[in-house]
Amino acid sequence: MRSDKVGSVKPLASSPLARFVNQSTPEEQAEVYRRVFEKVDKDQQAVISQAERGSHDE
Repeated sequence: MRSDKVGSVKPLASSPLARFVNQSTPEEQAEVYRRVFEKVDKDQQAVISQAERGSHDE
């Protein structure tokens, strides 16, 4: 009965992200993480600056 649950994990292990993590070098991973965090930071700054502008208009 429990073997079903163990088997259901396999698709995750073969996902593109898992393959990338397993096959890429630490340098490649660092580059991807850096790009993701840069984008998140830009989005966050945009939200913060828009919120600040909005609060000054009132």
